[in-house]
Amino acid sequence: MPGDSLESVAAAFRLRLRDITWSNPGLRLPLKAGKILRLPPVPGVVVVARSGDSPASLAASYGVDSSTIIGFNHINDQQLTPGAILVIPVDPALGPNLSTGVPADPIAAGQLLCPVRGSHIIQGFGPTSFALEPSFGGYAHFHTGVDLIAEYGTPIVAAAGGKVTGVGFSGAFGLRVEITDSFGLVEIYAHMQEVTVDVGKPVQQGQKIGRVVVVGEPSPSPDVVSDPLAAGFLHQVLCTLDDLLLPFFRQFGIEAVFMSGGVPERLQKEKFEACVLHLGSEAQAVMDSARRSASNSRMIIYGLGGSAQEAMRFSKYGVNAVFQEPLDRPAALKLV
Repeated sequence: MPGDSLESVAAAFRLRLRDITWSNPGLRLPLKAGKILRLPPVPGVVVVARSGDSPASLAASYGVDSSTIIGFNHINDQQLTPGAILVIPVDPALGPNLSTGVPADPIAAGQLLCPVRGSHIIQGFGPTSFALEPSFGGYAHFHTGVDLIAEYGTPIVAAAGGKVTGVGFSGAFGLRVEITDSFGLVEIYAHMQEVTVDVGKPVQQGQKIGRVVVVGEPSPSPDVVSDPLAAGFLHQVLCTLDDLLLPFFRQFGIEAVFMSGGVPERLQKEKFEACVLHLGSEAQAVMDSARRSASNSRMIIYGLGGSAQEAMRFSKYGVNAVFQEPLDRPAALKLV
C-alpha cells in the first residue's frame, strides 16, 4: 500500500526484516505500491521450488531437517513441483546454511559482526550535518554507510556469511568486496588494500576477506594515475603539534604541510585530500575557497579549537569533526 516500508511491514506482521528480504530475493527499496511480498508465518523463509528441488536438498541448503519441511508444508517426501511455494522454518538461534552445508553465521546468527575487530566508528549511518553527503530519504545530507578507523593492513572479515557477488574497483569505494548475505542483504566493504576472496564463492561470517588500505592512498590499479602521496595541510595549527599530527597523517598516506598565509590562492592551484583548520578569524575564507575550488570541493576538513557556536557556524562547509585543544594522541588518531 502507499506509504508502506520494510520496517512498517515487519512491525505489522511481527517479523524480522531479514526474514522478509530472505523470502523476497532481489527486493528493492523503497517499496512500491502494489508490490506483492512473500511473508513467512514463522521465523524462516518462503521459497519457490525449482526444477530438481526436493525436501532433502532444501533441508541441506537451509540447515534444517527434511521432516520439518515435509511436516510444516504437508507434502510427501518426493520431488517437488517447480513453482510450488513452501515455508521453511529456521531456528533464529542457528540461522541458515551456506551452499556448502556449513552455518552461514557461526559466530552471531542473524547479526552483523564488526568487520574490523576492535575498531571504532568515526561516522555512523544516517542523517548528518556533513554538507558533502548527498540527500536521501527526505534528509538534506545522509551517510549511507558506516566508517571505521583502522590501521593500514588490518584484516577485514565478513560481517555476515553469504556469497561474494562483487570484487574490484568501484569509484569512491576504491577496491571493494560485495557480499550478498544468506538473508539477501548486501554488504559492501570499501577502501581495501587486498582481497582474499573470489566472486561466486561462499564465505562464512568472520572469514577474512581482505585488508584495510588508507583512504586517499594511490590505487594499485594500472588504470588509475595517481601521485606518490596524497596531500594535506595544517592551517594556523601550533608547530608544537608537528610531532603529533604529521606522523599520523603519513601513517594514513597523506603528506601534510603547515600553512599560514596565501591559502585561498594555493587551493585554486593545488589539490589536497584533507586539512586541519584552527577555527579562527581566517577559517571561513579558507573554507569558502576550498568549496569553490574544482579540485578541493570534496576535501575533508577538520576543525581545531573554537567554541560550540563557532563549530555550528562552520557546519555548512561540511566540517567532518571539531576537536578541542590541547589535542592528545587518541584524538589525533581519530582525527586522521
